[in-house]
Amino acid sequence: MTEQEFLRRLGIVNDFLHYVEKTLNTTDIPINTLIELIKIRLGIDLNKITDKNKWFTCSYDVNGLYCKKVKIGREEKKGTYLRDTFFSYDLRSSAYTISYNKDEDNFIFTVKGYGHGVGMSQAGANQYAKSGWNYEQILKHYFTGLELR
Repeated sequence: MTEQEFLRRLGIVNDFLHYVEKTLNTTDIPINTLIELIKIRLGIDLNKITDKNKWFTCSYDVNGLYCKKVKIGREEKKGTYLRDTFFSYDLRSSAYTISYNKDEDNFIFTVKGYGHGVGMSQAGANQYAKSGWNYEQILKHYFTGLELR
């Protein structure tokens, strides 16, 4: 049984996913804004890439939640790059997806939760505690190899 299956049986994953769904945020960013920002910061002219669906590509973590790497045009950056460089208010987490809306000619960033996906999730730790885990179990879950003294 995988860890995720185990947690799902305990009800932890469902509780956490419910929390994530409650914190879902969608932001539409106009094409011209993206073109301008990317050109200034990276020197990449997105207009040279005719298929707008290829302007941004994310590689996700093993759970398919956090964007670990984002490809902007042909340049690859850390998944936190867009958040840290351009959209700190709109992208409050690196758990996001990017999609192109042809009808509106804009990009839609759908963000789940808060944070970088590094370290301990307060919401996740809270759900583990509510499910009966003690502090040692929670810390060892988030920080593998941890030895408490």
